[in-house]
Amino acid sequence: MRVRRSRLLLTPGALLDRERHLTETLRQRPALGEAWAVILAELTAPDPGWSRRKDLLRLAESLAWRILTDTAERAGLTRRAAEQQAADTLTVPLDTLRTRARAFR
Repeated sequence: MRVRRSRLLLTPGALLDRERHLTETLRQRPALGEAWAVILAELTAPDPGWSRRKDLLRLAESLAWRILTDTAERAGLTRRAAEQQAADTLTVPLDTLRTRARAFR
């Protein structure tokens, strides 16, 4: 059974803030920050404004979730608690992020 959660529509300003937050999170790891810039350039995605593309938004959220989870684990949280804290920071349901992660395995 599939359950679709409706996502709140963000105002253009809130969408850009979210995009900036995701980009800053990706830049916590210099190699990922550089790779993200290359991805945006190769796909001729507007910067800012790339988050309107669902594929790029999902990729950025997944990568940011991994970064935040890793950072929280290094700070001493358990894996489960770290994943939940990262999901809360991104305001994306944990189940959604875990389902996306399965696709990368």
